[in-house]
Amino acid sequence: MYSDSGDMRTQINLILDGFNELPYPSQPDVAAQIGVSESTMRRRLSDQKTSFRRITEQHKRNRAQALLQNENNTILEIALQLGYADSPTFVKAYKKWTGVTPKKYRQRARNASL
Repeated sequence: MYSDSGDMRTQINLILDGFNELPYPSQPDVAAQIGVSESTMRRRLSDQKTSFRRITEQHKRNRAQALLQNENNTILEIALQLGYADSPTFVKAYKKWTGVTPKKYRQRARNASL
């Protein structure tokens, strides 16, 4: 479907952007949508110095930051929307990605807008 357009990372992000249901699509599912084998996708991503896991984590981080902008979204709701079983697991992942907790990110964003 996408095999002739852009680099592999861009193609995967386009698929993830259009995906609004849980769980996130698996590597085999995404490879099939792009129209390549899993091994070809892995090789092309390796050539681009990345991996499917890294791309999905970056996508989740970006989506989390967008969802955190809306103060009406609770941390638990965001965690569940991103496929985490609970908020502590999401908080741990978010802190690993950004160095701060989601709560601290919200506080900084709020203070920056004042």
